[in-house]
Amino acid sequence: MFGHLLKDAQKDSIADVEIAIFALRKDELLLLEEPYFNQQNFYHLPKGKIKKDETISQALHRVLMEETLLAVSEVEKFLAYQDTETDAGKKRSFYFVVRVVDPEEIQAKKYHSYAWAVPTEAVGYPIKDELREMLDLYMKS
Repeated sequence: MFGHLLKDAQKDSIADVEIAIFALRKDELLLLEEPYFNQQNFYHLPKGKIKKDETISQALHRVLMEETLLAVSEVEKFLAYQDTETDAGKKRSFYFVVRVVDPEEIQAKKYHSYAWAVPTEAVGYPIKDELREMLDLYMKS
C-alpha cells in the first residue's frame, strides 16, 4: 500500500528511513518524553527505523508495539515526510496517522513520561521544530 514511499526514498539515495506515528485515541495524540542528559527534555512521537525487507504497515505495528505496547487499530493516512541531514547522510522520516486500540495504560519504559494531548495543546509542549511543522500540517489536514 505504501511501498512507493520506500521506492522513492531509494531512488533519492536515502537508505536511512524511519516512521513517526501520530498515535490517536479519540481526539488525543500520544507524546513521549525522552530524557536528554544536560539538555531540556523534549516530547516526540513514537518512532523507529524501518527494518530491511519490512513493509511500512509491518513497521507501524512493530514500532508502536515496541515503543508503547499499544496496538494499531487502523492506519488512517500517510501525512508527509521530512528529510534531515545527519552525520551519516540524509534521513527520511515518514509521518503516519493511526488509531490505537484504546489502552487502559501504556508502557513506555525508555521514556521519562508520556502525555495524551489534543493537537492544539500539543504545540504547547516542549517539542522540536520538525514536530511543530508536522503538527501544523496535521491540524490543517
